[in-house]
Amino acid sequence: MNTLPPSWKTAFSLVEPWLGAPLTPEEGLSAMELDALNQELGRPLPALVRAWYGAVGKCERLYHPGSQLHLTPYTQLEWCSLWDDLEGEGLAGEEADYPRRLILYDENQYLYSWVVLESDSHLANPPVYIEDADGVLGSEYLLLPSTAYFSDFAAQALAFELVTSADHPLELDTPTPLADAARLFSPVADEPLVHPQELRFWFTDSILAATMDDTWFCAEALSEEARQDFESHLKGNL
Repeated sequence: MNTLPPSWKTAFSLVEPWLGAPLTPEEGLSAMELDALNQELGRPLPALVRAWYGAVGKCERLYHPGSQLHLTPYTQLEWCSLWDDLEGEGLAGEEADYPRRLILYDENQYLYSWVVLESDSHLANPPVYIEDADGVLGSEYLLLPSTAYFSDFAAQALAFELVTSADHPLELDTPTPLADAARLFSPVADEPLVHPQELRFWFTDSILAATMDDTWFCAEALSEEARQDFESHLKGNL
């Protein structure tokens, strides 16, 4: 764990209180399994992508296909293009217009995905792109930088899974949420998870919160007692 990015150590430290138990070695892929996965994919995973699946690749607690966003199980990883997925059907342009990529995270209706490009597979910490396959963001097909490299992207994605698994929502309403978030919370990672808006995650010992652009997106407390205590605290601070 000492070689993992600082944002991962932060995100992993949240797993035990929010999901009830710390991560275990059995919830990640072994070195042998990762080597076999590389061989099956035909190209090695980037070093930090490999480390991520080595840490949480089998953690069923983090894989919720019915949630708004969901992580790609290791059994579904594949270096391919949208052209490969659809065999070119209904796509404009040529096959070369659709880069080969590895899908890491999907919107639940598969309207857009977070990917790393095969051309960046040699990088230890590759940039993450948003692939908009259906024109959700205003075009037939877009590949946009997400602003995050994989290290920060993965920490934010894990935080999203944690905050959406909780059931003690907080009511937050303020015109300056980012300033308030920075004052009240610690950030999970430096760069946002773009969703496609800027989605950022924040935490305290008992609260997980998210801001989207300039508004609160959601916030959850670890318990009903923590929710009541924090809302009482907010009345005098927001």
